[in-house]
Amino acid sequence: MRLSRFANFALALLLFCLLAASVGAGPLRAREDAPKSGESDSTVTRTGPKGTPRTSTNKTTWQRGGGHWTRNTVHTGPNGKQSTTHVDASKTPDGRVRDVTRTGPNGKTSTTQDVLHKTDGGYTRDTTHTGPNGGVTTRDVTESYDKDSKSWTKDVTTTGPNGKTSTTEVEGQKTANGYTREATHTGPNGGVTTSEGQGTWDPVTKTWTRDRVVTHPNGSTSSTDVTKTVTPVTPAPPAAQ
Repeated sequence: MRLSRFANFALALLLFCLLAASVGAGPLRAREDAPKSGESDSTVTRTGPKGTPRTSTNKTTWQRGGGHWTRNTVHTGPNGKQSTTHVDASKTPDGRVRDVTRTGPNGKTSTTQDVLHKTDGGYTRDTTHTGPNGGVTTRDVTESYDKDSKSWTKDVTTTGPNGKTSTTEVEGQKTANGYTREATHTGPNGGVTTSEGQGTWDPVTKTWTRDRVVTHPNGSTSSTDVTKTVTPVTPAPPAAQ
Protein backbone atom coordinates (compact mmCIF):
# COMPACT_ATOMS: atom_id res chain seq x y z
CA MET A 1 0.00 0.00 0.00
CA ARG A 2 1.48 3.32 -1.06
CA LEU A 3 0.83 6.83 0.13
CA SER A 4 -0.83 9.06 -2.42
CA ARG A 5 1.34 11.49 -4.38
CA PHE A 6 -0.66 14.32 -2.83
CA ALA A 7 0.14 13.04 0.64
CA ASN A 8 3.82 12.77 -0.19
CA PHE A 9 3.86 16.33 -1.65
CA ALA A 10 1.86 17.85 1.23
CA LEU A 11 4.17 16.31 3.83
CA ALA A 12 7.34 17.32 1.94
CA LEU A 13 6.10 20.89 1.47
CA LEU A 14 5.12 21.11 5.15
CA LEU A 15 8.56 19.86 6.21
CA PHE A 16 10.30 22.30 3.88
CA CYS A 17 8.31 25.22 5.32
CA LEU A 18 9.05 24.10 8.88
CA LEU A 19 12.76 23.84 8.11
CA ALA A 20 12.85 27.27 6.47
CA ALA A 21 10.93 28.84 9.35
CA SER A 22 13.27 27.35 11.95
CA VAL A 23 16.07 29.79 11.01
CA GLY A 24 16.06 32.62 13.53
CA ALA A 25 13.10 31.18 15.42
CA GLY A 26 14.88 31.64 18.78
CA PRO A 27 12.20 32.62 21.34
CA LEU A 28 9.46 30.86 19.36
CA ARG A 29 11.16 27.44 19.59
CA ALA A 30 9.58 26.51 22.94
CA ARG A 31 6.10 27.32 21.65
CA GLU A 32 6.66 25.46 18.35
CA ASP A 33 7.88 22.36 20.20
CA ALA A 34 4.94 22.30 22.59
CA PRO A 35 3.05 18.98 22.38
CA LYS A 36 0.12 19.05 19.96
CA SER A 37 -2.32 16.45 18.69
CA GLY A 38 -5.17 16.10 16.24
CA GLU A 39 -7.24 13.77 14.13
CA SER A 40 -8.71 13.72 10.63
CA ASP A 41 -11.14 11.64 8.60
CA SER A 42 -11.05 11.32 4.82
CA THR A 43 -13.17 9.61 2.19
CA VAL A 44 -11.63 8.70 -1.18
CA THR A 45 -13.65 7.69 -4.25
CA ARG A 46 -11.71 6.38 -7.25
CA THR A 47 -13.38 5.85 -10.61
CA GLY A 48 -11.70 3.24 -12.81
CA PRO A 49 -11.47 3.04 -16.61
CA LYS A 50 -14.86 1.26 -16.75
CA GLY A 51 -16.56 3.96 -14.69
CA THR A 52 -16.95 1.85 -11.54
CA PRO A 53 -16.51 3.91 -8.33
CA ARG A 54 -14.75 2.45 -5.29
CA THR A 55 -14.85 4.26 -1.94
CA SER A 56 -12.48 3.89 1.00
CA THR A 57 -12.03 5.79 4.28
CA ASN A 58 -9.08 6.77 6.48
CA LYS A 59 -9.12 7.73 10.16
CA THR A 60 -5.87 9.32 11.36
CA THR A 61 -4.63 10.50 14.76
CA TRP A 62 -1.33 12.33 15.26
CA GLN A 63 0.89 13.86 17.92
CA ARG A 64 3.96 16.08 17.73
CA GLY A 65 6.31 17.96 20.03
CA GLY A 66 9.99 18.38 20.82
CA GLY A 67 11.07 17.72 17.25
CA HIS A 68 9.32 14.34 17.13
CA TRP A 69 5.95 13.26 15.75
CA THR A 70 3.87 10.13 15.30
CA ARG A 71 0.85 9.30 13.16
CA ASN A 72 -1.50 6.32 13.20
CA THR A 73 -4.01 5.62 10.41
CA VAL A 74 -6.70 2.97 10.07
CA HIS A 75 -7.62 2.42 6.42
CA THR A 76 -10.94 0.75 5.54
CA GLY A 77 -11.17 -0.40 1.93
CA PRO A 78 -14.22 -0.69 -0.35
CA ASN A 79 -14.69 -4.29 0.82
CA GLY A 80 -14.61 -3.35 4.51
CA LYS A 81 -11.19 -4.88 5.20
CA GLN A 82 -8.81 -2.82 7.31
CA SER A 83 -5.10 -2.08 7.30
CA THR A 84 -2.98 0.17 9.53
CA THR A 85 -0.08 2.59 9.10
CA HIS A 86 2.21 3.76 11.92
CA VAL A 87 4.64 6.65 11.34
CA ASP A 88 7.47 7.65 13.69
CA ALA A 89 9.56 10.67 12.66
CA SER A 90 12.15 13.06 14.10
CA LYS A 91 13.96 16.22 13.02
CA THR A 92 17.66 16.10 12.12
CA PRO A 93 20.12 19.03 11.76
CA ASP A 94 19.32 19.39 8.03
CA GLY A 95 16.00 17.63 7.60
CA ARG A 96 14.24 14.65 9.13
CA VAL A 97 14.13 10.86 9.26
CA ARG A 98 10.88 8.89 9.16
CA ASP A 99 10.10 5.21 9.75
CA VAL A 100 6.79 3.74 8.57
CA THR A 101 5.27 0.35 9.39
CA ARG A 102 2.26 -0.85 7.41
CA THR A 103 0.20 -3.90 8.29
CA GLY A 104 -2.20 -5.22 5.65
CA PRO A 105 -5.58 -6.94 6.07
CA ASN A 106 -3.78 -10.30 5.97
CA GLY A 107 -1.48 -9.35 8.86
CA LYS A 108 1.68 -9.07 6.75
CA THR A 109 3.97 -6.13 7.47
CA SER A 110 6.15 -3.86 5.33
CA THR A 111 8.56 -1.14 6.45
CA THR A 112 9.84 2.10 4.91
CA GLN A 113 12.69 4.35 5.98
CA ASP A 114 12.65 7.84 4.54
CA VAL A 115 15.52 10.35 4.95
CA LEU A 116 15.14 13.98 3.87
CA HIS A 117 17.94 16.55 3.55
CA LYS A 118 17.30 20.25 3.01
CA THR A 119 19.15 21.92 0.10
CA ASP A 120 19.31 25.47 -1.27
CA GLY A 121 15.84 25.96 -2.72
CA GLY A 122 14.58 22.43 -2.12
CA TYR A 123 15.49 19.03 -0.75
CA THR A 124 16.70 15.52 -1.54
CA ARG A 125 14.93 12.44 -0.27
CA ASP A 126 16.10 8.82 -0.14
CA THR A 127 13.62 6.06 0.62
CA THR A 128 14.15 2.34 1.21
CA HIS A 129 11.08 0.12 1.27
CA THR A 130 11.12 -3.52 2.38
CA GLY A 131 8.00 -5.38 1.30
CA PRO A 132 6.13 -8.11 3.20
CA ASN A 133 8.09 -10.78 1.30
CA GLY A 134 11.51 -9.13 1.79
CA GLY A 135 11.88 -7.41 -1.59
CA VAL A 136 13.67 -4.04 -1.43
CA THR A 137 12.71 -0.96 -3.47
CA THR A 138 14.64 2.32 -3.42
CA ARG A 139 13.40 5.77 -4.40
CA ASP A 140 15.56 8.87 -4.92
CA VAL A 141 13.89 12.29 -5.13
CA THR A 142 15.23 15.76 -5.92
CA GLU A 143 12.83 18.69 -5.61
CA SER A 144 13.33 22.45 -5.98
CA TYR A 145 11.02 25.40 -5.34
CA ASP A 146 11.13 28.82 -6.99
CA LYS A 147 9.81 31.45 -4.56
CA ASP A 148 9.38 34.10 -7.24
CA SER A 149 7.14 32.03 -9.53
CA LYS A 150 5.74 29.92 -6.67
CA SER A 151 6.39 26.79 -8.72
CA TRP A 152 8.25 23.56 -8.07
CA THR A 153 9.79 20.66 -9.97
CA LYS A 154 10.45 17.12 -8.80
CA ASP A 155 12.46 14.28 -10.34
CA VAL A 156 12.06 10.75 -9.03
CA THR A 157 13.99 7.56 -9.84
CA THR A 158 12.66 4.27 -8.47
CA THR A 159 14.53 0.96 -8.56
CA GLY A 160 12.53 -2.19 -7.91
CA PRO A 161 13.58 -5.48 -6.31
CA ASN A 162 14.38 -6.83 -9.81
CA GLY A 163 16.77 -3.96 -10.55
CA LYS A 164 14.53 -2.26 -13.13
CA THR A 165 14.04 1.50 -12.89
CA SER A 166 11.24 3.97 -13.55
CA THR A 167 11.24 7.77 -13.58
CA THR A 168 8.74 10.50 -12.77
CA GLU A 169 8.90 14.20 -13.63
CA VAL A 170 6.54 16.62 -11.87
CA GLU A 171 5.80 20.30 -12.39
CA GLY A 172 3.59 22.15 -9.93
CA GLN A 173 2.28 25.67 -9.42
CA LYS A 174 1.02 27.23 -6.22
CA THR A 175 -2.33 29.05 -6.51
CA ALA A 176 -4.15 31.47 -4.20
CA ASN A 177 -5.78 28.65 -2.24
CA GLY A 178 -4.07 25.46 -3.40
CA TYR A 179 -2.02 24.12 -6.30
CA THR A 180 -2.03 22.66 -9.81
CA ARG A 181 0.16 19.70 -10.81
CA GLU A 182 1.24 17.82 -13.95
CA ALA A 183 3.31 14.63 -13.96
CA THR A 184 4.84 12.23 -16.50
CA HIS A 185 5.79 8.74 -15.39
CA THR A 186 7.87 6.34 -17.48
CA GLY A 187 7.62 2.77 -16.24
CA PRO A 188 10.33 0.10 -16.17
CA ASN A 189 9.10 -1.27 -19.51
CA GLY A 190 8.85 2.14 -21.22
CA GLY A 191 5.13 2.75 -20.84
CA VAL A 192 4.20 6.41 -20.22
CA THR A 193 1.49 7.58 -17.82
CA THR A 194 0.50 11.23 -17.43
CA SER A 195 -1.63 12.97 -14.80
CA GLU A 196 -3.17 16.39 -14.30
CA GLY A 197 -4.66 17.55 -11.04
CA GLN A 198 -5.38 20.36 -8.65
CA GLY A 199 -6.00 20.83 -4.93
CA THR A 200 -7.92 23.50 -3.04
CA TRP A 201 -7.83 24.40 0.67
CA ASP A 202 -10.83 26.01 2.41
CA PRO A 203 -9.55 27.69 5.60
CA VAL A 204 -13.07 28.23 6.93
CA THR A 205 -14.12 24.58 6.88
CA LYS A 206 -10.50 23.34 7.11
CA THR A 207 -11.14 21.08 4.14
CA TRP A 208 -8.87 19.91 1.29
CA THR A 209 -10.46 18.95 -2.01
CA ARG A 210 -8.42 17.32 -4.75
CA ASP A 211 -9.18 15.99 -8.22
CA ARG A 212 -6.86 14.22 -10.65
CA VAL A 213 -7.20 12.65 -14.11
CA VAL A 214 -4.72 9.97 -15.14
CA THR A 215 -4.06 8.85 -18.73
CA HIS A 216 -2.60 5.34 -18.86
CA PRO A 217 -0.14 3.90 -21.43
CA ASN A 218 -3.02 2.28 -23.36
CA GLY A 219 -4.87 5.60 -23.66
CA SER A 220 -7.55 4.85 -21.06
CA THR A 221 -8.25 7.36 -18.28
CA SER A 222 -9.20 7.23 -14.62
CA SER A 223 -10.06 9.95 -12.11
CA THR A 224 -9.74 10.54 -8.37
CA ASP A 225 -11.77 12.94 -6.21
CA VAL A 226 -10.77 13.43 -2.56
CA THR A 227 -12.26 15.52 0.25
CA LYS A 228 -10.40 15.68 3.57
CA THR A 229 -11.47 17.68 6.63
CA VAL A 230 -8.97 18.33 9.44
CA THR A 231 -10.42 18.46 12.97
CA PRO A 232 -8.06 19.75 15.68
CA VAL A 233 -8.26 18.07 19.09
CA THR A 234 -8.41 20.55 21.97
CA PRO A 235 -5.78 19.67 24.62
CA ALA A 236 -7.16 18.73 28.02
CA PRO A 237 -6.84 21.49 30.67
CA PRO A 238 -4.05 21.05 33.23
CA ALA A 239 -4.94 19.25 36.45
CA ALA A 240 -5.82 21.44 39.41
CA GLN A 241 -2.95 21.99 41.82
